[in-house]
Amino acid sequence: MQVILIKDISKLGRRGEQIKVKDGYARNFLIPKGYALEASEGNMANYKEMEKQLAAKDKKLLAQAEALAKTLSNVSLEIKMEADEKDHLYGSVTPHLIHEKIVAKGITGITASMIKLTESIRKIGTYKIPIELRKDVVAQIKVWVVKN
Repeated sequence: MQVILIKDISKLGRRGEQIKVKDGYARNFLIPKGYALEASEGNMANYKEMEKQLAAKDKKLLAQAEALAKTLSNVSLEIKMEADEKDHLYGSVTPHLIHEKIVAKGITGITASMIKLTESIRKIGTYKIPIELRKDVVAQIKVWVVKN
């Protein structure tokens, strides 16, 4: 059966491709889950219209993400934590804690899962933390971890 992929599927194809798959796979998995449409004249026309709408929506979301990234680049957070005499923290700074501090500053539109810590923050100091708003838009904030 010929289908048009609506979403990227690893080892199968990318969005917009017209591919041939087994009937059962298409009818029982791809089409019901919303990953593909049966390749017909009507569905092809619907898909092209849907692609135009998605492209316009994606352009709008990209502009919003870039504006938020610009706002976040000016953000500096201070997080007070308990620490020993060698500046080792009792605990660690987590993405959830950073997210709470960002929300407390009145900035919305991000989730804790967007905050990408490369390593655990377990010492007093200054850190640059990347926030992945989209795959192609990454902002950085400065976090100051200080003794309480």
